[in-house]
Amino acid sequence: ADHTARVLEVVRLRRGKRVAVVSENDALVAAVREGARRLGLRCHELYRVEDLDLWRDQRVASLAADVVVSRLEAVKGFEFDTVIACDLSDGVVPRPGTPPEENWRAAAVVYAALTRARDELILTYVGRPSIFLEAMTEYVETHDGAVGDGLAGWRTGRNVHP
Repeated sequence: ADHTARVLEVVRLRRGKRVAVVSENDALVAAVREGARRLGLRCHELYRVEDLDLWRDQRVASLAADVVVSRLEAVKGFEFDTVIACDLSDGVVPRPGTPPEENWRAAAVVYAALTRARDELILTYVGRPSIFLEAMTEYVETHDGAVGDGLAGWRTGRNVHP
């Protein structure tokens, strides 16, 4: 709950910017979507390539959603002012049971989502960070913004490219 509230606060503070909240945690994506609606934020969901096409085809005024929510792979090919990649936690990304020799596939999906950020990239994890965040440690600014309920850290970075 605190993780969702923190993400929504960041979205609210960036109102007027193109913000995407992406995660492989479906429950978190749903909570952000519902929280955004409760706060009166316009929310657009992207889950399939067809959703991207629908969004692109809308008139410019319709593209003014306060937040786009999606799974990591759905934002490929799009650009946002801010991308908040949520719950990049151990046990979430890569998915449990993924053979180590297949981690490159999950890493490619994460990389594609992270490179959708034009100005600001915010990475979150709960508990322990995923192996992918651990690999990026030297390239990101770390802010321990623990707010309870197991939220262990809040990582942000601008123009994060190794």
